[in-house]
Amino acid sequence: MIGKNVPPSRVPGPPSWVPAGFKLRHRFEGEPSGGFHGAGNDQVTFLHSRLGKAEDNSFPLMVFVASAPGQQLDGTQGQAGTQVSLGILGKIGTYHDGMWYVDGAALQSVGLQRAKQWRTDQVHSLTIHESDRTVGIRARRDVALKDLIQIARSLDLG
Repeated sequence: MIGKNVPPSRVPGPPSWVPAGFKLRHRFEGEPSGGFHGAGNDQVTFLHSRLGKAEDNSFPLMVFVASAPGQQLDGTQGQAGTQVSLGILGKIGTYHDGMWYVDGAALQSVGLQRAKQWRTDQVHSLTIHESDRTVGIRARRDVALKDLIQIARSLDLG
């Protein structure tokens, strides 16, 4: 569980700002958080959604925090992102305009590498690397990049 080897001041809480209509629905801790493959139990995820928005069931607004630096947000591994300023004294995030998907129908006939597709039509994300942790924010495309940045700014970035 996150916090075991993390100073109390760095144990993450949910973002203090999310876009209008979103509410915190669940907090996942440890490996089931699913944000950073390889971070093990030292991660937490905050799941936000809008009531009545069926699309949010598949692609909710998620904020991932791992107490391991240098992690890659699941679904973005190996894909170059774009550096964006967070507007906080030199803080930079890496923006990804999509996510890797596997075409299940093609998987058996062409193999994983050829069945893997980078899709930009459903989600995008922002990853922030700090000296002692990694933060990832993923949301549907109807949540603007400026909102991903505002969510990041509302976290306690060191």
